[in-house]
Amino acid sequence: MLPLLTQSLWRDEAFSVILAGKSIFQIFVLSTQDPSPPFYYLLLHFWMILFGNTEVSIRTLSLFFHLGTTVLIYLLAAKLIKSKIVSLIIAFATLINPFLLQYAFEARAYSMVVFLSVLSLYFVKTNKNLLAGAFLAMAIFTHNFAVLTFFIVIVWWLIANRKNFNKKEFLKLVCFPVIIMLLWGGVIFAQWSKFKEGFWIPRPTLSSFSSTFKIFTSGELHYSQKLIILYLSRILFVTSIMSFILKLTKEKNSFIWLIIGLIFIPVIATFIFSQYFTPIYYERYLILSTPLLILFIGYTLYNFLQKNSLLRTGLTILLAFYLLTLGLSSIEILNKQTKADIKSGVLEITKQAKEGDIIIPKNSLNFLEVKYYAEKSSRDIPVYAHAKSGKVPFYIGGILYEKQDIVKTLPVNKRIWQIEPNGRYELIIL
Repeated sequence: MLPLLTQSLWRDEAFSVILAGKSIFQIFVLSTQDPSPPFYYLLLHFWMILFGNTEVSIRTLSLFFHLGTTVLIYLLAAKLIKSKIVSLIIAFATLINPFLLQYAFEARAYSMVVFLSVLSLYFVKTNKNLLAGAFLAMAIFTHNFAVLTFFIVIVWWLIANRKNFNKKEFLKLVCFPVIIMLLWGGVIFAQWSKFKEGFWIPRPTLSSFSSTFKIFTSGELHYSQKLIILYLSRILFVTSIMSFILKLTKEKNSFIWLIIGLIFIPVIATFIFSQYFTPIYYERYLILSTPLLILFIGYTLYNFLQKNSLLRTGLTILLAFYLLTLGLSSIEILNKQTKADIKSGVLEITKQAKEGDIIIPKNSLNFLEVKYYAEKSSRDIPVYAHAKSGKVPFYIGGILYEKQDIVKTLPVNKRIWQIEPNGRYELIIL
């Protein structure tokens, strides 16, 4: 079994599973106090009822969304270009992209919001505006950054249809997203306002743009061929930009401008917002740009090479080498242990613990995953978070830290099992 599927849950994944394990009413109520909307947690709630809450089952949900995105990118590419082979290559590059692949095995909403957003774009392209609006609304109800996707789509649609504006079709496109924003908009505003209390993301610098491209194309994980993929990606990207600029006056496909807008505008807008307000610039929040960047590069290179036979052979060889390297890297990534094995540490503690023992993680950040694995064991061992102030920051999943879960000082005359983020543990008695 792939390590990315079976390894221990980390803090954010444990948050997803614990929240999704609550009642539907509780999921809605608690989500109003968290920076993320509830749709993913609601879906995960029913998924776990059907398939259980093992690491494999809960991560498989995200994997299915990633596979769905791959199919949709193929369908979009086939609408933009005439070659099925090139469309398959674009889809394959999406499937094994290191950044997308990493979050395809993460029990978080990122793969889901990408799938819903790309599906809405497919329906925009095929002029099924009611369905496009419905899936845009679902995307907004999955991740707040989808609001940017909605506004970019609307602005593009108004510009693209300015000469033949159809009020009925426009209302089809906007009705569901507007309903969701009216119902959930106040919550979104309250969630984003809460960032002013403090957030863990640092203020981005100009070098963040370079880092963003690096992450979009070669991912966050470390693996053997990462530098090769990064440099090859840069060559392909620069070539695609140059070819697009050369053909700019002849570009008749207005849909490609929507793709370009969705690649760059969220990155720029989030960077500016982070400079003047609260820093929220983080690549995983901007993950939708990645499959669209792959689609853009594939589209522009295909059109460029149709009329440039001299460059065709050289770029074809380069592209083949890129895909081969990407494929080898994906095998390495799939077999990487990327999360600390806190599960084994908790299970060892539950085997050795005596009645009356308690568990307190050395870092309160690890409370949720420790609590999750302790509750899954056959032993009833209380787990507490140690916070001197009696409070934990909201952005570490604070809505799931109940008042009785937090201790200001370590209890005396108690056997306390302390576990570190890497899974190591020790028994202390004060």
